[in-house]
Amino acid sequence: MYPRNMKIYMGLVGLTSMVLLWQSRMFILHLDMTALIFAGAALVSSLVAVEMMRGQGAVSLVLPVLLTVGVVLGPAAGAWMGTLPTMNQR
Repeated sequence: MYPRNMKIYMGLVGLTSMVLLWQSRMFILHLDMTALIFAGAALVSSLVAVEMMRGQGAVSLVLPVLLTVGVVLGPAAGAWMGTLPTMNQR
């Protein structure tokens, strides 16, 4: 399916991102209502998909919400919020 070098690269990127998420886990203790509102918006927007023209696929609307979370609450919150919408399957 994927070449061997691509699998190694994808594994290293995934492992690095998991390590960085683990290192920034303490931000959860400092959440406020804004973070909960953004989490709800991220979950709802991940459920909505916009169909492309001529049926060539769909685009999720969660990216603008995640970028806003990264700017407003910081990169650690953006990374953690980014893991939430990826948990649902279509």
